[in-house]
Amino acid sequence: MCGDPELPEFPVIQDCVSYSQYRSEICGVLIRPFSALTPPVLWRQFSAWSSRIDNTDPAETHYIVGRGGFVQSSAETVSLADGRLVENRERVQRLSFSVLNMNEGHADFGRSLQSNYKGFYFWLHTVDNRVIGGSSGMRPIFADAEFPFAPGKDSRETMNITIDTEFINAPEW
Repeated sequence: MCGDPELPEFPVIQDCVSYSQYRSEICGVLIRPFSALTPPVLWRQFSAWSSRIDNTDPAETHYIVGRGGFVQSSAETVSLADGRLVENRERVQRLSFSVLNMNEGHADFGRSLQSNYKGFYFWLHTVDNRVIGGSSGMRPIFADAEFPFAPGKDSRETMNITIDTEFINAPEW
């Protein structure tokens, strides 16, 4: 970045809800294999994805429903000018996502994550209909899944997905 950025506008009154505030919980994950069609031009609009989602075709974008969060897990910095200047470099964000209504397809995908499958881009869908991930999507640098089998006669099979991604700034939404 050349020069100093200008400060954006902030609401004048910030101690009450006088402006739109979006809920941040992740309710879905869009998973696009490298071979699938490009994301929609209007990728920020969840409705634009409807023609790209096909959960039955392995070569197309899939959508997984669940509940989760996406938080920064680490940030790399570099010390410049003999320590007089410290700058941010790569940040790692972690998706922690629980799939509560599972079938064999979910289990197969989870087992592929356990086997280090990272051949996809992904976007996150929030409960307030935001899509996070930028025009190209995010690429995993780490992926895993676990299948907790809870006690109790009414417990159900679930899957917990963990995906880490890395970038300089937070992904677009």
